[in-house]
Amino acid sequence: MASHYDIAVVGGGLVGSSLAIALASSLTSSSYKIVLIDSQPLADIQLKADSLDGRSIALALSSKKMLYALGLWDNLQEHATAIKKIHISDQGRFGATRLDSTRYAVESFGYLVPADHLINTLNNQVDSLDNVTRLQPYKVSAIENHSNHVILKQNDGETVQATLLIAADGANSFIRKALGIGLEEKQYQQSAIVGSVECEQAHNNTAYERFTEEGPLALLPREGNRCGFIWMNPTEAAENHLTLSDQAFKDKLQQAFGFRLGHFQSVSKRFAYPLALLMSHQRVQQRVVLIGNAAQTLHPIAGQGLNLALRDIAELVELLNENDLQNVDEKLDIYADKRHPDIEKTIRFTDRLNFLFNTDYPVLKQSRGLGLAMLGAIPVLEERIVKQNLGESGSNVSLLRGHMINP
Repeated sequence: MASHYDIAVVGGGLVGSSLAIALASSLTSSSYKIVLIDSQPLADIQLKADSLDGRSIALALSSKKMLYALGLWDNLQEHATAIKKIHISDQGRFGATRLDSTRYAVESFGYLVPADHLINTLNNQVDSLDNVTRLQPYKVSAIENHSNHVILKQNDGETVQATLLIAADGANSFIRKALGIGLEEKQYQQSAIVGSVECEQAHNNTAYERFTEEGPLALLPREGNRCGFIWMNPTEAAENHLTLSDQAFKDKLQQAFGFRLGHFQSVSKRFAYPLALLMSHQRVQQRVVLIGNAAQTLHPIAGQGLNLALRDIAELVELLNENDLQNVDEKLDIYADKRHPDIEKTIRFTDRLNFLFNTDYPVLKQSRGLGLAMLGAIPVLEERIVKQNLGESGSNVSLLRGHMINP
């Protein structure tokens, strides 16, 4: 016998959990009966969060405002580190760009939050919501898309019926594949090495983007003198770096970054994952919408992935809040049209930035440093980078401005 819900969210990660909270907390849609489905037991997700070894997540200012509106920020801010300045440089070449949030009359460009703390905060909030049911482990094995509902099945025959299905099940989305939605894919032949490093000198709430000979390196401010890092390398180089001892890797990282923060004191355990650009051919289908990495997976060079997904959520929830789910397909078409410009702009921004700072073309390599030096003198270019880091999309939805949705 099928369990009936208004909205089924498949994927209980950062995006799916944030979406469930936003839906359950909005004034009109709080009457919706929501199910949050994931193939992993909750205990496994929490165990994975606890094993992240201090990795952090960069939140744009608009994302922070949204989490504040949802009542989550009070629990996050104690461990959050503000990014008040951004320093962009190119190893071995003249030129740098320095951005200061005070110049733009904003509290910060964004915040860095420990990944485990964000995951646990979202999970605790989901568990406190009366109109959200967790269904996990539940591995979707089949989907039926009907004119007025969607049916999900797993191998043991247990079924879930919902008026609307939202797929937040990641880059390898089963829902996307099961619906026959195609995918455009671009492999970067790169891997990202992530971890954290203790610095000799204070970071002063500055995020560093350093374009090195082996690939872009970001150091992001955390509590105390610690910084999280993400270093994009060619795949083979990344694999070699992971085999190094802590001391050898720390020396390699120091050589690439320089001594702006003094000598690196210690380095955490490192992890790596392959990088690709994935773009779904459709983001909406009959009574189904793809969101987060299920819809698009970006290069992490500018830390835009989760922030883009949160903007998706804010727009979708506001549209669903305007009425009931009777005309949901019409709302999904409106959602896709509204989100298209921001998504396309963000994809182009990250893809072109990665190309520029990984290119082997001599003319472009020689001009990079001059470009960085000139950036501050060209307001329109500097404004583009700042808007991207703030998470400004041109949308006026309530959550992104730090307000609950009006009925």
